[in-house]
Amino acid sequence: MFHGCCPLYMDEILPEVPIDDLKLEKTFPLLSRDTFEETAPKKAAIFSQQHKRSSLWHKKKSEILTGTVTLLLEWQDTRVIVSGNNNRGGGKHLGLPLKTSLLESKKTRQEHIIFKACQYLGKHGTHQQGIFRINPNGKTLAEMKDILDKGQIVELERYKPIDIAGFLKAYIRQLPDRILPSNMYEEIKEIETIKELQDEEDVRKARNILQKMPVENRIVFRHIIQLLSSIAYWQDINKMTSDNLATIWAPPLLIPDSVQEDPFTFLQQSKVATAVLVFIIDRAYEIFDFASDEKIWENDSSDEDDN
Repeated sequence: MFHGCCPLYMDEILPEVPIDDLKLEKTFPLLSRDTFEETAPKKAAIFSQQHKRSSLWHKKKSEILTGTVTLLLEWQDTRVIVSGNNNRGGGKHLGLPLKTSLLESKKTRQEHIIFKACQYLGKHGTHQQGIFRINPNGKTLAEMKDILDKGQIVELERYKPIDIAGFLKAYIRQLPDRILPSNMYEEIKEIETIKELQDEEDVRKARNILQKMPVENRIVFRHIIQLLSSIAYWQDINKMTSDNLATIWAPPLLIPDSVQEDPFTFLQQSKVATAVLVFIIDRAYEIFDFASDEKIWENDSSDEDDN
């Protein structure tokens, strides 16, 4: 079913190493001792250099295959959740529109689970190796979902960071729409064309695009990006780079359901969406005005309560 997907990346990123470049003479001709001693180090240096080239090529090839498998697993998990998420509105939070869920928490004077999870993981999860990549315990995840949907408080201190990370990702996946509204997807991809540039003008362009998100979506997006940026900062410990994190989070944050219906289209779009998210994670503190966003959300929520 997925035959031909992987070369989509390899042909672009990894040009084939010419076979002739990897061939070495198997035998030395009969040489004098002086000539042999002069030639042998050169032959050894050539062999060492080309061996390194070959090893690096195969390593990169393996990384791309691993990334492609990760994307396909994310696609599969997302499709299962979307197809089975028909009981929207039956519980207190899961499957409800984002704004409805946020206002429900505000009415009950409880901090929303997204914010709680981001804050908890920011304190206790940034050094956790494989955070967001390692799957949570299935029984624990089901328990946390059940508690939340009954309108009860999920006591995060009872759970491991890996389980909380999996729960946060599962919650975002079960939203009826992506955090980025689908009608903004084409516009957000413009960031991919400026991601290699480094001046302030490019950060401003990215900021202006993200500023168009609905306020509640932007606040949630900002919390998640701030967490991912903190995790990426400790990548030497947790082994999760901004690229690793973007590969995992691009589907539930950015890519619309319509794009995710076909696996080949999904793989194509994931390359762009991942690049966009890497740029946002790496430049988070230049793109977002965190304090201003919080005040806007508080004022907007107050208006909703008054109505």
